[in-house]
Amino acid sequence: MDGNKKTAYAIAKTLMLVNKCHLKIKYKEATNFIIKIAEYNSKVTFDEIKVWIQENCIPVSEKILENYLSRTFVNIMLGDEENG
Repeated sequence: MDGNKKTAYAIAKTLMLVNKCHLKIKYKEATNFIIKIAEYNSKVTFDEIKVWIQENCIPVSEKILENYLSRTFVNIMLGDEENG
């Protein structure tokens, strides 16, 4: 299941960055929420997910987005959870 959590985390970071937002929460901290969402018959609502995203994102300017994406994906691929 760890591969699925990492994939969910990487996809969430990607989608947020495409929308000029940095998902600032680290992988290990995000894991509990990812598992709650993925549970069978999960009670997590769409509104709760939106709030969680808003609380854990910061805007990223277009100017630095390309460099930021490159650095973030390298860190994710290398398993650098402190910086990814």
